[in-house]
Amino acid sequence: MLAHQPRLRTPLDVLLGALLIINTAIVGAAFAAYGAGLSARLLPHAPLELAGFSAAGGVYVAARTQAISTREWALGGGMAAAALIAAAAFEGTRC
Repeated sequence: MLAHQPRLRTPLDVLLGALLIINTAIVGAAFAAYGAGLSARLLPHAPLELAGFSAAGGVYVAARTQAISTREWALGGGMAAAALIAAAAFEGTRC
């Protein structure tokens, strides 16, 4: 797996850190522009999105320090996918 290869750890960490910073900046700018109205729109699906990204991040952190089994990859990936699919369903119902 890519995350367990020492020579790829730093580039992957930098890439994921950059994505985290960029997405946080975008959400922060949206909150600054739209205020409470945005909070009401994010409330139904944001916790599910955070859970999905946390599950994926947990798998990555575990994989970067030790080899993890296919079962662990599948379980973490499945949990992340399920949470993100549920979040997308909630997001699509509120326009």
